[in-house]
Amino acid sequence: SYLQPMVGSVSPVFGPMAGGTKVVITGTDLDIGNKQNTRVELRRTECTELSISSDQLNCTSTSDVLGGGPVMVFIDNAVVSNDEAEFSYRNNPSYESVSPMNTIPAGGVILTFTGMDLDVAQRPTFVFTNSLPSSVGGRQVNQGPVVCNASGDGTSLECVVPPLPASLGVGEGGAVPYDIIMDAAPGPNASFVPALQFTSSPNPNPVMLRESDQMYTADSGDLIEILGQNLDSVQKSEYRVTVGGEECVLDFVGPDRLSCLPPQESPSSDESEIQVMVFVGQNLGPFDVGSLTYVPGLDIIPIIAGVGGGVVGIVLFFLLVICIVVCCYQRKGKEKEKKVQNLLSQMEHWELEMADECKRAFTELQTDLADLVQISDRNFPFRDFRSFAMRFLFPSAGDDHPVLNPLALPPGYSQEDVVPHLETFKDLLMDKKFLLSFVRTLEAQGGGFTLQDRCNVASLLMVVFQNNLIYATDILQTLLSELMQKSIGRGHPKLLLRRTESVAEKMLANWLCFLLYPHILEHAGEPLFILYRAIKSQLEKGPVDVITGEAKHSLSEEKLLRQHLDFMPVEGVIETVGEEKIPIKLLDTDSITQAKEKILDTLYKNAPVSSRPQLTDVDLELRQSGAGITLRDQDQTNITEGDWMKVNTLGHFKLAEMSKAHLDNPKYPQPKFMLVPRPTRPVSGVSQLDMLGTIIANMSVTSRSSLITSGELAHVYHLVKPEPEVGNEESALRHTKIMSEVFLSRLLSTKRILQPYVDDLFNAVFTIPRGKLLPPAIKSLFDFLDLQAAQLNIEDPEVLHTWKTNSLPLRFWVNLIKNPDFIFDINKSATVDACLTVIAQAYIDACSTAEQRYSKDTPTARLLYVNEVKKYKEHIRMYYDTIQSLPKLLPSELEEHLRETAQVCSTSVLPHSSNQNKPPHNQLFFVTESALMELYKYALEYSADLTDTLNEDGLTETVEVFDKLKANLHIKS
Repeated sequence: SYLQPMVGSVSPVFGPMAGGTKVVITGTDLDIGNKQNTRVELRRTECTELSISSDQLNCTSTSDVLGGGPVMVFIDNAVVSNDEAEFSYRNNPSYESVSPMNTIPAGGVILTFTGMDLDVAQRPTFVFTNSLPSSVGGRQVNQGPVVCNASGDGTSLECVVPPLPASLGVGEGGAVPYDIIMDAAPGPNASFVPALQFTSSPNPNPVMLRESDQMYTADSGDLIEILGQNLDSVQKSEYRVTVGGEECVLDFVGPDRLSCLPPQESPSSDESEIQVMVFVGQNLGPFDVGSLTYVPGLDIIPIIAGVGGGVVGIVLFFLLVICIVVCCYQRKGKEKEKKVQNLLSQMEHWELEMADECKRAFTELQTDLADLVQISDRNFPFRDFRSFAMRFLFPSAGDDHPVLNPLALPPGYSQEDVVPHLETFKDLLMDKKFLLSFVRTLEAQGGGFTLQDRCNVASLLMVVFQNNLIYATDILQTLLSELMQKSIGRGHPKLLLRRTESVAEKMLANWLCFLLYPHILEHAGEPLFILYRAIKSQLEKGPVDVITGEAKHSLSEEKLLRQHLDFMPVEGVIETVGEEKIPIKLLDTDSITQAKEKILDTLYKNAPVSSRPQLTDVDLELRQSGAGITLRDQDQTNITEGDWMKVNTLGHFKLAEMSKAHLDNPKYPQPKFMLVPRPTRPVSGVSQLDMLGTIIANMSVTSRSSLITSGELAHVYHLVKPEPEVGNEESALRHTKIMSEVFLSRLLSTKRILQPYVDDLFNAVFTIPRGKLLPPAIKSLFDFLDLQAAQLNIEDPEVLHTWKTNSLPLRFWVNLIKNPDFIFDINKSATVDACLTVIAQAYIDACSTAEQRYSKDTPTARLLYVNEVKKYKEHIRMYYDTIQSLPKLLPSELEEHLRETAQVCSTSVLPHSSNQNKPPHNQLFFVTESALMELYKYALEYSADLTDTLNEDGLTETVEVFDKLKANLHIKS
């Protein structure tokens, strides 16, 4: 008869690329062929050491590259497989650190290794190793191996260390040789990575209960102390203390004492002395450290009542009073002694807590090397010129700004009445003498003509001259020349262009906005966007508080999360309408709104934010068995503490556990998410509140605290509930301050990861593009400043350097770096903004010629980039010198460039812009008539002063034209 072999399943379904995985293939009739002609392939790679039986094949995987494929069984000339029986090769494990960094000879304590892909083997095994090779490859000594437990995301591995064998010869403080066997994958390289080394510490030895604590007053809430030696050789979590079998809650562990809170009532009513036992790890103990005797508090009223009257009663009463007084004094002395001991214990606890946090911060600093941000989609979400320019010209304006809309006609006037008069006013503005007199008149108004008015006039003038940049440049140079002369006259030339206090200064920024837009698209925009993405990616690696904007991986001290928070990844998939499943990695500390934002970022990648659904338009559903459960930041399940409510997170809905269960066993469902349109009508009984980090983190504390006003709740928090400020002791406040400063090392870790992107952007801004010409706008501006310095006899080179710095880097580039949303259609959160502000400050310091003095009181934003600023300073000086050495632009070349830029800006619509935003051919983006109307209102408001200025300048004919215009077009200013 003929038999057909069948393959049923394969176990395990994955292993490391290094091979060495023991693979079991089940099936039927697997031994019917010639054993010499039977072999197994795992994804085209032979599986060796094959053993065969009727229903099972056992073999060992060999090394292969990353990826998965079917298991193929070759029996004679037959090939047997099963579509559901696949084997995948995963990355070999990588190790970063171990905590704690010591063990004890008795073993039984837990070591936690961190890294990546630590779950790649089915039985990760901890062993001690010989220092010299042995017959088993130098991988272990005569000590039973210990199987370790990996976390669901493969980033941590917990191993219970066995006792140290005497054959290792490791003394106190000596490094312990070890290895972790994961099939054939290499183990931790502790010889070269200090963070993976751990040493041997002496065994803890709890000796005795402190004598003064052996009599314990019931319900007193006092701690008891156990004395001993080397008690800090293991972590606090390794101790277990019992009083009569019940737990004594551990409070503090120091070198020679530990304290805990015993049960407040005697665990046994039959025994007067209750035994106190200490257990250390899994191998040490129990240590009998003594016994505890519970004594009740004194109640004198029944005693007095039982004494009765008479002389005997009086004598006994006085004796009793004396005894009570003596007892009170003794008890008071004992309480004082306990307070001192508790204070000392608390101080030791703080020291250990600080040491532990410093060690954790050092480990992060040494091992936290993030992957570089890879952006495969090169379609960056650039804004078209109109959107970009509006944010520069009118930063606080919306879509209803006059220059974006048709001319608003004054009451009683028609289009035919107004437009010709506005053309007359435009002709006046095209008269250089009139325009200069107009600007001088406005700026002479003092406080009546505010800083906002100056900026508004400068921007309106650029709109009017958007198709005549040659004339705009001539006006700008004239106004700047006058401003320079005033600055020299005041004796403070270095203050020129530092702030926007005049029409000329704002007009210069607008002029650069118009002329450098093509340069941003072609050269500087890409590194700026990649830096923004790198910051956002780094922030999202750890918890970010959606309320305060504080983040673990912040670059700004202002937005640094100064707490140690444990968090777990939530690995799931996004289900889309087309049934496509896209992997997503979230954190269990993410609020629901944060999770929605990450999912939208994953789905839409670099698409403009304005073209994708808004956070408030969609709900997040957890999909199960074809149905969806809506998750919200606020619902009936929120955790509340008094008048505080905690924002719902993914961890609140147990999604981290669900993700881990799936990773441990794929038969369990993994988290599946779907974004669905939010109902237009509110759901009954459900709040529609979204915790939008980009909005809330910018609010004042008062505003944030009042987000929820329904019922008795008045405050909301996400990750860390604010501590009350009233009633704290000075020592506790000092401890909090010291502990918070420990977390500043996180800034260094984040800075190191982001530094390549900061350097790339710096080089793009302060380097002439290779193979390309310097933007003519920059060359013409610097040539103009050189000429003015020569004409004004400026001999101090630092003055000219400062002028160039104030005009270009500080006035334009720093503004753009701090506000990437000007040029890109993105959401910039308050946390990202704080990080960009730190980077911008480094560029500002690099542009300064003054020698910076640093001390412990210097803001951390400046201390972070001390070394880089020194290097940047020299680079910027060379950049300025290189520009100065280039041939000067001919007037004809500059005019040609200005005409080309005006044409580009007036027709620049990027592919993602909608057709309705694109103006008809030869029509400008901004409505010139609306800008003229706004300027005309200023002319009318100050018409008397303007007329006087024109007469003083001898422009009598212009005065007549202006008077006639006022008579024909008289509107309210």
